[in-house]
Amino acid sequence: MKREEVMKQYKVDQNGIIRSPGKFEGEMLYIPHFWGAFLDGMADDDDGKTLSFNVDAEDIKEYPELTGVHRVTLVEDDTGFVHGKAIGARHGLRKLSAALDRVASSLESKGLLKEAAEVDVISNTLEKNAYVSGEYELYKYLKDTFGAAYTPEVEKKVEELVEKIKEDGYESGKFWNQP
Repeated sequence: MKREEVMKQYKVDQNGIIRSPGKFEGEMLYIPHFWGAFLDGMADDDDGKTLSFNVDAEDIKEYPELTGVHRVTLVEDDTGFVHGKAIGARHGLRKLSAALDRVASSLESKGLLKEAAEVDVISNTLEKNAYVSGEYELYKYLKDTFGAAYTPEVEKKVEELVEKIKEDGYESGKFWNQP
């Protein structure tokens, strides 16, 4: 289902959430698109309970909200409502948040309490607002959000962390599972 069709068929708020009563109420506007793909036999995976779809460039072109999302899963509950989940950037940022927690602990153990507190605030905010994607957006977001609290020391730690992630790979267990 194309974006234009979704916008005509459903009431969608400014955040892209369907507000019309029914099967997709409370879900993101791209969920009917993937449900339609399922009905056309185009799910990438169907285990009998959860439907999974790999997000491609065509999906992102039609629904820019999917930028940074790699996979969408759908589940239809017993009452016929469809619930969707986007997997991608948010998942990675949660991992980044956990890594920043480790940086904050390390700073704290070295007696750098102010710096540890600043990194901890960044970590907590990323966990709560895990919609930011990409390096540039991350740095801009941190600077815009924390202003003066985003000190050169904190920026250096974030840069080191981003470089480490690049070296080891985003999904590398050897990076994310370090003590």
